[in-house]
This record gives sequence, structure tokens and C-alpha cells, in this order.
Amino acid sequence: MVRSTPSIHNAATNFVSIFGYDLFEEGDKLWESLQDGVTQFINANGGSALPKVPNTHRVRFEELRKVLSGEMSVEEFVDCN
Repeated sequence: MVRSTPSIHNAATNFVSIFGYDLFEEGDKLWESLQDGVTQFINANGGSALPKVPNTHRVRFEELRKVLSGEMSVEEFVDCN
């Protein structure tokens, strides 16, 4: 599964460069919209709800590529931003 990550990133990067927007950002917007809709539905029907504050982490794909190619150690690749 880890081996497929760079190709997924390359496909996403190509898509972004062609269509001019960030796929991950679009996914975040969709998730937040869904949370808002569910929250509104619950609150409108006698419940009480608040959407969670987003906690987004992204893999630094260039550094991941370096780890997978042996240019960087796994220890140097600590976590996402």
C-alpha cells in the first residue's frame, strides 16, 4: 500500500495542474459541508449538535518520496505538517 502512495500523489498532482485546484482541499470542503448539514438537521429537529473543528494533516509527499527512494531515513520523516 505504501508503494502506491507516490503514484496516487502523482495522479493527484497532474489532476490539480490540469484543473487548477487542490483535490484534498475539495475533500475538506465536502466533509465540512456534510457536517454542517447534519448539524443543521439535528438542531432543526429538537437535538443539539455542533460540528467538530477540523484537524487536517497532510503527508509531505516530496519527503515521503525521498524515504521510499532511500534518500532520507524513516526517522527524519517524523509526521505530517
